[in-house]
Amino acid sequence: MSETLDPAPRPQGTNNTDIVKLVYLLYFAGFITGLTAVIGVVMAYLRRDQADPVAASHFTYQIRTFWIGVLMIVSGTILAMIMIGFLIIAFWIVWTIVRCVKGFLLMNDGKPVPEPETWLW
Repeated sequence: MSETLDPAPRPQGTNNTDIVKLVYLLYFAGFITGLTAVIGVVMAYLRRDQADPVAASHFTYQIRTFWIGVLMIVSGTILAMIMIGFLIIAFWIVWTIVRCVKGFLLMNDGKPVPEPETWLW
């Protein structure tokens, strides 16, 4: 029996797909540590310019997720004094989880984020 080999196997670790997924996982870990989300956004910034179009859409989405999240956390913390801030922080948690799950699943299927600059899901 002869085996058919892939004519151009890709070496592991050089694919942006792995980095995109790692950034999403770092964002999830950021709920516990906080610091991993910062590491994730730095990685997204460093990789975005040299990425293929699919990965670039995810990196843009991840960067916006980080900065919009920072805005929500800061405003939620300030407004916590009048109790509405707790709702903003709860919304941020759900919003971030949805965006990260959506992005991870799209990357897992090899698809770009349809609207990477959206404020919504």
